[in-house]
Amino acid sequence: MIRVFPIKVIRPEPETVLQVSTRIGGSESIEHLTEELESNPFSYLHVVKPYIHFADPEHQERHFPFGRNYFRQLKAQGVLVNEPTRRAYIYRQTDAKQGRVYEGYILGVSVLDYDEDKIKRHEHTLTSKENKLVKHIETLGAIGEPMLLCHLGGPGAEMLEQVRGEQLFDFVTEEDGLRHEVWYIPEEKWAALAAKFSELESLYIADGHHRIAATARYLDQRLEAGFAEEDCVLMAYVLPADQLQIKPFHRLVKPMPVFDDWQLWIRRLEQGFSVASSAEPVFGVEPGVFGMYSKDHGWYLLRLREEYRPAVLPKALDVACLESLIFKDILGIEDSKTSEDLSFVRGDMTARELESLVDSKFAVAFTVHPNSFKEIKDVADRHGVMPPKSTWIEPKLRTGMIIQEF
Repeated sequence: MIRVFPIKVIRPEPETVLQVSTRIGGSESIEHLTEELESNPFSYLHVVKPYIHFADPEHQERHFPFGRNYFRQLKAQGVLVNEPTRRAYIYRQTDAKQGRVYEGYILGVSVLDYDEDKIKRHEHTLTSKENKLVKHIETLGAIGEPMLLCHLGGPGAEMLEQVRGEQLFDFVTEEDGLRHEVWYIPEEKWAALAAKFSELESLYIADGHHRIAATARYLDQRLEAGFAEEDCVLMAYVLPADQLQIKPFHRLVKPMPVFDDWQLWIRRLEQGFSVASSAEPVFGVEPGVFGMYSKDHGWYLLRLREEYRPAVLPKALDVACLESLIFKDILGIEDSKTSEDLSFVRGDMTARELESLVDSKFAVAFTVHPNSFKEIKDVADRHGVMPPKSTWIEPKLRTGMIIQEF
């Protein structure tokens, strides 16, 4: 049984939501973020990345009090306003370019469900990053972006229409062309939605493993201090699993001696893969097929020899086979999370962008077929862990649009 609650919210007014909310996808350059800070005094970026003001990314925690004070300033100016009562919302994101619509609920999920493993995870978190996020939440007393969770067989389209109330936001972000719409869920409709969620045995984390782990630690402390369960909830955007768009992360490898003898490199690859040159870029052909690109040698198609694929997840995942057979066995990269020889790029990068990146400072790129949600679910159900940077999952939400205040 999944327990959901309305949440205590502070938010921008409809007239300023476009200025306040911001997209933090992890790929923005420091120059882009600095420009936003300098040009927009209302941006929530001032709150969540205050270290940029001081050009001090190595000591981010030192500047959390500045972010807290900026948060208080935005409230004092009326840029951020408190909802008079606890709220839950319907949120719809429309990507007209891709012809995709995401629609689900922004609400609170009991931290006890996370503690009891009803909210299934498929990634490990880095303790250092988790600790930093806990410190930020403790300093600010708020979190500015919902975690992305998904369900199987939960509230569907009929329930959305049944509980949809007055519209709060409707705006389009110029940088990506996305339309964002938010509606209130009226208090008198809440019981029906909560009852529907109570029929679910579990939810699955799609994105935000570090944020949810850090927030859960903070909320567990509140529970121990005597706060009620409804005061200890994780703000989440929950939608059906079939709406998720799952993309891979491709891998880039810096120059290494093993690439100097290219024919020997190919022969070593052929131990676990069939290898053929390709006149076209190789992206997401099918499971078990990888692309490889080199500036001097062009594109190759690598097909995993099935006898080298382990029988069980997560070792049977394509990304796990790539890590094991190539990065570990041939390149000697024991831990891709910490290796300075390896970088990751989002799976929506074009072939030209990828080639340009490799040509400038890398030796080889490997492209990967995206995981399916079934694979993610199966790993999570087995309490397994996927390799680092296995998935890039959309939708991505804006920070500072709906803010949970503790």
